Amino acid sequence: MKYQLILFLSAFVLALGFTPLFRKLALKLNALDQVGDGRRNHQGAVPCLGGTAIFLAFVIPLIFLLLNRAGDKFQKELAAILVGSLLVFMIGIYDDIKVASVWSRLAVEFAAAFLIYSAGIRITAFASPFGGTIQLGWLNLPVTLLWIVVITNAMNLIDGLDGLAAGTGILILLTIVLLNGSQIDPLLILAVFPLLGALLGFLVYNFPPASIFMGDSGSLFLGFFLSSFAIITASGAPGSKIVLITALAFSLPLLDMIYAVLRRWYRGIPIYKADKDHLHHKLLDKGMGKRKILLFFYGANLILMLTLIFLVKVKLTPLPMFSILLILSLAAFVGIQFLSDLKPADFVQKIFGLFRLFRRRRYYSYLINRFERSVEKKKNLDEVRTHLDKLFQDYGLQAVEIHSEVKSRHVLVYNFGNRGSAAEVIQFEFPLMKDGICRGRIFMQKKIGGEYLLCSGELSDILSKYLCEISLD
Repeated sequence: MKYQLILFLSAFVLALGFTPLFRKLALKLNALDQVGDGRRNHQGAVPCLGGTAIFLAFVIPLIFLLLNRAGDKFQKELAAILVGSLLVFMIGIYDDIKVASVWSRLAVEFAAAFLIYSAGIRITAFASPFGGTIQLGWLNLPVTLLWIVVITNAMNLIDGLDGLAAGTGILILLTIVLLNGSQIDPLLILAVFPLLGALLGFLVYNFPPASIFMGDSGSLFLGFFLSSFAIITASGAPGSKIVLITALAFSLPLLDMIYAVLRRWYRGIPIYKADKDHLHHKLLDKGMGKRKILLFFYGANLILMLTLIFLVKVKLTPLPMFSILLILSLAAFVGIQFLSDLKPADFVQKIFGLFRLFRRRRYYSYLINRFERSVEKKKNLDEVRTHLDKLFQDYGLQAVEIHSEVKSRHVLVYNFGNRGSAAEVIQFEFPLMKDGICRGRIFMQKKIGGEYLLCSGELSDILSKYLCEISLD
């Protein structure tokens, strides 16, 4: 215990010393979290290189540990986690200072995750709710990579409130150790203490009101280490541990991430685009102070930790465990929905509506592609008429007119359906352009209250392309 205390205190002191230094460096490098970035809730620009202080305060004592225990069997796995953490940490640093693209971040995260897999740290099985385990076989590679990358980004997403990511990381780390302590190599547990010390030392400056944020360098590193460490700690137990028990420790950040992805997808914005609709933002909007919200999350994580420990102690069979997992997940989901501006029933209805809309888009895209294949070698309008009729009929249009422009005069050369009154239809009009010259115009009508005119851009492009290549006389 003396050795663990030394590692913890050394990391704590290093974090206390490093954090002010990197706060000053962040100010000089303009590595600041600006107001109005779509995610934070703070006044003024705040330095965001706190992750560097956390990483160094953690890794320095740990390297000392590795150098003094070169013969320990866990050295290979721990060294792999350190190298992978360094890769993720470096892309996070770059993102904090220069802003990295989403794809470059994901590429580095997957590369680091593959390094973990190559070191033998992998998810090989999970429990069936009806008893026994299901071996993943060749799926252990994608499952392991996805687990690490998803958890890494989940921790990054919750880092939107002072002290939230650091405190959540501490509680998750303690939960993993308490849940799997009997299966973990005693020497491997030593790696936990410098990280706990580094996070607590940083939390002194990050507790509301925060004078520094950990930034992407800290949150990505923290998520990567926790996800990798969770696999190692579960490897000595049945494969079900990583799914049934250890995975539950990450349920709050995971639920927040899942809801964020669904929310952004529903709104039609990029899923990686930051917003202010996370659970902690909803609580802020309801007038709760930052410290109260932080204590609320800490309390929720603590309750979850105690629940998980209870599940382990009573040794429930897989089916009750899955049932409890489902109930906890649904309860959290309902709680999130209660705080959001969209009721659960409306949310589900909108999701099904989006799937239907997606299928209709696929259908209209198919109609356009079918038309394109049919008229590819046609030479004049008469040869195309039948295919135009079929296209517009299947598209659900009420009326279509094609006018050819001849010496500044518009001549009707094609007509489909019957034009309705202005009060009953929506009318669309676009030119037929070739080489910057207008060859004619198309007028379309669709009944009000019908389906959207989906793929209208594709439709206008393909009609302009082929109608301008044939004779419209």
